[in-house]
Amino acid sequence: MVIGAGNAGMDVALGAYAMGAKKVTAVDVQRPAAFKKEIDHVKALGGDVIWPFFTEKIDERGVHGKDGSLIEADMVIISIGERPDLSYVPREWLTDRGMMDVDGCWQSTKAPGVFAIGDTIIPGLLTHAIGQGAEAAGHIDTFLTGGELVPKKKLDMIPQGCLSKELFRPQNRGRFCVTDAKTETDRCISCGTCRDCSMCLEACPEGAIRRVEKSGGGFEYISDDHACIGCGICSGICPCGIWQMELVV
Repeated sequence: MVIGAGNAGMDVALGAYAMGAKKVTAVDVQRPAAFKKEIDHVKALGGDVIWPFFTEKIDERGVHGKDGSLIEADMVIISIGERPDLSYVPREWLTDRGMMDVDGCWQSTKAPGVFAIGDTIIPGLLTHAIGQGAEAAGHIDTFLTGGELVPKKKLDMIPQGCLSKELFRPQNRGRFCVTDAKTETDRCISCGTCRDCSMCLEACPEGAIRRVEKSGGGFEYISDDHACIGCGICSGICPCGIWQMELVV
């Protein structure tokens, strides 16, 4: 049984079926927030999605509802969004919604030297928190060394329609296996950033694209306006949606 019927809850249910579960039931206190296709996938495997269901307690028999009902379960997995406990933070540091109030450098607007990221600011994804943490670490270093904090320029969000996800290394989600967690760092978990696959460089028929090494180990792909004929091959082949065509006439 899964408590929570959001997209994460549906992923848990699908994972349970992949690991051999015979029957999975997901419950929620409100209309499930998961996408319809995710719910349909679980139901197609024989799963049930029940709402509204208010959990009273969990014991060896299963999950008891506040209405006196019992849903028997061999295993219960909780998959619900949780709000961070900021009760120890002075109220003036928080927004009207009760979240940390920070500037563009992730620093508290009311308490210089205090930085906050992730769900303490706004509910989001793991990849958002990881990215914010990396930025905040740099700003903290600048702060401690007496430098001036300058917000980093945010990259434009790549439209989902530009992403060719079939070009990324597929993950076998239909079979459970144990792997070294360190290998997860080798695969993409957040689309929209160039992964240096050089497909555009190799595919350009005019040789208008070149790869430039930057100081610090970085790189940049540059298109020569004088050589580019606007064929759009780079835009079509890029799995990350980096290259986009612009009308200049």
